[in-house]
Amino acid sequence: TVTAPAIETLDQMMTAGRDAAPVISPQEAMKLLASGTAIAVDVREASEVADSGKIAGAIVASRSHLEFALDPASPRYSPALRKSKTILLYCASGKRATLAATTFREMGYADVRNLGGFKDWVAAGGSIEK
Repeated sequence: TVTAPAIETLDQMMTAGRDAAPVISPQEAMKLLASGTAIAVDVREASEVADSGKIAGAIVASRSHLEFALDPASPRYSPALRKSKTILLYCASGKRATLAATTFREMGYADVRNLGGFKDWVAAGGSIEK
């Protein structure tokens, strides 16, 4: 049995996250969301979402509690996070989304993409809700 080397640094974690989820542009994300095949997932903290809003229709699953939202056995499970959908992760700058991508992949999500930062979505004219 071949075992993958342990991840020991933030740089290694970021590399694993980039490998787990290709970057997607706001325009590509808008098309996927409009088609109904994708779910936008905001991994920022609730206070950040309250301050700035979120992508319209996005599910908030903060990175600090992400595993709870993804585990059906958890009381904090979010059934809206269906494995059959393309998952579009975003945060403030894209870094937490990159780290969250590994968690999604490790917990059985096959199609995970990194949308990057919320500001990029807003700059591209994406719809938001407060």
